[in-house]
Amino acid sequence: MQTKKRYIVFLGLLFTVTSFAQNSKVLELATCKQLALDHNKRITKTKKQLEASSEGIRVAKLEAYPMLDASLSGAYLGDPLGGAMNGMIPEKMANAMVSASVPLYAGGKIRDGVKASKSQQNIAQQSVILTEREVLFETEKAYYDVVKLQEKEKLANEYIKLLEALEKDVNNSYEVGLVYKNDLLKVQVELTNAKLGLKKVQDGKFMSLLALKQLIGMESTEQIEIKESLSFVDQITTISEQQREESIMDRPEIQILEEIASLEHLQAKILKSDYYPTVAVSMIGISGFGQGINFTNGKDNLTSYVGMVSVEIPIFDWGKRGAKAKQQKLKALAAQEELDQTKELLDLEIRNAEILVNQAAQDVKSSELAFTQSVENRRIVQDRFEAGTIVSKDLLEANALWQEAFSNVIEAKIVYLVNTANLSRVLGSYR
Repeated sequence: MQTKKRYIVFLGLLFTVTSFAQNSKVLELATCKQLALDHNKRITKTKKQLEASSEGIRVAKLEAYPMLDASLSGAYLGDPLGGAMNGMIPEKMANAMVSASVPLYAGGKIRDGVKASKSQQNIAQQSVILTEREVLFETEKAYYDVVKLQEKEKLANEYIKLLEALEKDVNNSYEVGLVYKNDLLKVQVELTNAKLGLKKVQDGKFMSLLALKQLIGMESTEQIEIKESLSFVDQITTISEQQREESIMDRPEIQILEEIASLEHLQAKILKSDYYPTVAVSMIGISGFGQGINFTNGKDNLTSYVGMVSVEIPIFDWGKRGAKAKQQKLKALAAQEELDQTKELLDLEIRNAEILVNQAAQDVKSSELAFTQSVENRRIVQDRFEAGTIVSKDLLEANALWQEAFSNVIEAKIVYLVNTANLSRVLGSYR
């Protein structure tokens, strides 16, 4: 009966593990990036703003088209108005009116308004590119954060196995009186701390997976697996001056600021058009219905029209238009200053990213060398411990140094991969 229970439990665990594996999605970095491009909410938001800017161009162009309006109204007039003037004012009446107006000249406002709308569309387009690059970089960082914690989880489990084996050896020695209880307690304390460290790593991995899912547009309840090996290619990264300059000019931040500067100058031009006259033509058709409403022949209907030409000429406004034009000119100059400053800052960003990649590469090589030394040191200490020439404390220290060196290798490789991705981002070649 006991055997049957164990068999059932084993089958249940096997079914659970198999189901989890089948329901989990195995994701690679390229897949995560594509999911982010397709489903990230920030990217979707900027694309909607781009669509809105396209409609803005259409609205600006329609300003040159005639405007048609229609209205209907009805009225009942009581005493003494209704029927007054010998019935010339009817008690009941209905009116219908259709009006059309078209601007003939507006000082170039409509034309410049279309140009401004196109600039806003270009800004929205570059904002989409900028947001995509930012989200892709954040996705890659989140992805490598998961990879880092997965590797540290493996390391923590391996370290716990080493300590459990050491605890068993020290406990055997303690039972036969070869070591003090304090030696056993030291190992047990270290083992407890290692298990606590494993729990922290697992919690961090859980939160990192949630952050990654949010970036790629997946539900938090969906199960995913990340399979990635930490690779490192030893090479020196050098960015030429030409590549740096071309990268700066192609950055969406620069494209946006150039459009903003152009837009500010265009806005100044639009304000100048306030000094020019505005000419418009209007036509209004009127129909009225009511008893005796037509005062010319006494009929119950009246139809007429009105044609108008309006010319609006600015004469004097106490310098208000001039102040606005000067204000806009200063805004345009400020936008140009911001553009120049941003170019300088982006140059510094590229130089810094290049330095960080090369530093990270050196850190990887240094940490790998330290890890190799820790492996050799642990082997020697293990042999001496088994030979009985050293105590468990020395082996504990050797294992701790090995674990720390291994962890440093993981950290260094992750930093290198993230810095490499950041360099691609600032150079404009990130995808």
